[in-house]
Amino acid sequence: RRHTRLLTVTGVQTCALPIFLRVGDPAPWFIGRTTTSDEYHFHTVAGRYIVVSFFGSAQQATAREFLGTVTGELRRRFDDTFLTFYGVSIDPLDAGSLRESIPGIRYFLDFDRRISALYGAADDAGDTDRVTYRSLTLVLDPRMRVCSVVPWIDPATHVAQLRDVLDGLPPLPQIGRAHV
Repeated sequence: RRHTRLLTVTGVQTCALPIFLRVGDPAPWFIGRTTTSDEYHFHTVAGRYIVVSFFGSAQQATAREFLGTVTGELRRRFDDTFLTFYGVSIDPLDAGSLRESIPGIRYFLDFDRRISALYGAADDAGDTDRVTYRSLTLVLDPRMRVCSVVPWIDPATHVAQLRDVLDGLPPLPQIGRAHV
């Protein structure tokens, strides 16, 4: 299912991107490699808000700036109880430089671009000759449905938009006990 639409940010048309996931869509489940696990089952993190950022390569200055903000200014938000951050890299050079910061910050090493293609960030899963990549960040609700798609314009705008989304997240639903 592929949709093309013009994204609008604060009333200004910014870029045309194919959108695979829309607000309300369920996030695809997958098993992927992280910096600490060869088989991380993504669906197991349901029950909290999840930020999934497809930044491409931490070797790029824009991604480094964004990740610096995630691990700096925004770090306290990612506590694995209310909110968790997952960065997605497609660059093998990132394998030695990306470090998890528990609680809350983890990285998928998506060198075959399978996860990125599943989420609409890459058109070319597995094609090593040509990489078409669209950096974007998704915010998922506790039931793993998309509640926001934040396009990349530049790092400062991206962080500001993400911060606005995070500031507007409602409290997690209280889960009561079943009376028997």
